[in-house]
Amino acid sequence: MNSGFLYKLARITTNIFVPPVNTLILFVIIIFYQFESKQDQILALSVAFLFSFFLPILFFIWLRRKDLVADVDATNKEERTIPYLFGILLCIIALLISYYFWGFTLFSKIWLIYSVNTILLITINKFWKISAHAIGMSAPIGALFFVLGQPSLIALVLLLYIGWTRLYLKKHTISQIIAGSIFGFFLTYLQLLIY
Repeated sequence: MNSGFLYKLARITTNIFVPPVNTLILFVIIIFYQFESKQDQILALSVAFLFSFFLPILFFIWLRRKDLVADVDATNKEERTIPYLFGILLCIIALLISYYFWGFTLFSKIWLIYSVNTILLITINKFWKISAHAIGMSAPIGALFFVLGQPSLIALVLLLYIGWTRLYLKKHTISQIIAGSIFGFFLTYLQLLIY
């Protein structure tokens, strides 16, 4: 393995496992865990796809084309605020939709948790660039640990790998990755315990 190969591997991995992808995967698991009706599954999948994946990615692409975000990693922490605010708006809309159709179920709670997490993330981001990739991977692991228990912890291997990619690409320090991992996992898990 040469450094060129490792760089490409890290770059491809970090581009695939962006937070919206991880969030969508979490929602797919939650949907099939929670809903038995095909109609509910299809509606919930549509809401999850639109609000956790499609619209955030589309908005980020638009920001890049308008040069409001300098690179795909949003390396400048100040450039992350607008996408985070848009994410909160999407989470609140999805929360209202899911509450309307299913009440305050696990599906709805995840939308609320992601809203709260992102509000706190914006606050931290004003002072320090915490790893959104680590949060984006560890928050689903925290939720799955709450729902499925210890077997979900196998995903920690993927979290370590994602952390390595961010470190290797020099996008974050070890402390930013560790903080993001702890933030995502425990904040999500604790809110699920409270709700």
